[in-house]
Amino acid sequence: MKRILVMALVLLVGLPLAAEARLGGSGAQFLAFGGGCRSVAMGGAYVALADGIDAVYYNPAGLAMLAAPTFAFNHGELFADINLENVAFATPAMGGVIGLSGVAFLSGDMLRTTYEDQEGRSGETFAANDFAFGLSYARMMTDKFTAGMTFKFLNQNIDQVSANGWAFDLGGTYSVGVGDLKLGFAIRNFGPDMTYSGENLEFNSGLIDHPEVDEDIPATYNSEAYPLPLMFQLGITYDLITSGANRLTAVLDGLHPNDQSETFVAGLEYGFNDSYFARVGYNGRENMGVTAGLGARAALTPGIMASVDYSYESHEYLDAIQRFSLSVSY
Repeated sequence: MKRILVMALVLLVGLPLAAEARLGGSGAQFLAFGGGCRSVAMGGAYVALADGIDAVYYNPAGLAMLAAPTFAFNHGELFADINLENVAFATPAMGGVIGLSGVAFLSGDMLRTTYEDQEGRSGETFAANDFAFGLSYARMMTDKFTAGMTFKFLNQNIDQVSANGWAFDLGGTYSVGVGDLKLGFAIRNFGPDMTYSGENLEFNSGLIDHPEVDEDIPATYNSEAYPLPLMFQLGITYDLITSGANRLTAVLDGLHPNDQSETFVAGLEYGFNDSYFARVGYNGRENMGVTAGLGARAALTPGIMASVDYSYESHEYLDAIQRFSLSVSY
């Protein structure tokens, strides 16, 4: 246990410093959208509260709290007709919980335009899609401390150009033992820089200074490497009210991204009879703001629970994002 706590302390101190050293723009921004309506509705403040399948997007350690196999699907309608799809499955296994997840950021068909055809009259289309596929494992290290990790394979593609890479998420939660007070931390998208390659970066170049050479020389444009949106998140959660069928939970997280200034996210969740939920939050990240959502949970049959959730996420300059999710435990 001491060794685990020492390793966690090293990560808590070292990785934020690494993120600060690389402060600037990052790519693969689809990784920063998160997933799951419950967490989004509370401003993304979920690193300590994570106790369900949505934890796979924020803090894999929260998967350790799952007691039954669970499947979840999340659909998000973004600006410019872009769709964000999240799918996840987790089940108790190997002394803990194993999870699989997928994220798809889909542009849909877009008209191809060129300098000669700026109106796209040819009718040709192309797409720009991003994908992430994750494998997670989490377990209870003690009766108070959980730890988890996710390894992700990444792919970004636009027309005939693509970039492949990998990253991992690492997190933990700790029950303080005072009421329902819980602490959590997570490092997400830690991995090497990515670069694009593909057919559309290849071309033939002649020797201008040697016109007697008839053959073209194959050449390739070099893509500049870009970093992933590394995020360090530290949070706290506490039940402000636990009276009969009523529960009010508060969450507060501090964020340290590598491409923006440090900020915070916060949220509240009201639950009635552990079946109906109302959520509100604030996301302090650049150009973001108020979030909100609703949820309901019920038993379909003995042993099978289903949850439906909705979230609304405002943006300063772009259209608001609405998401819908369905999860089933059996």
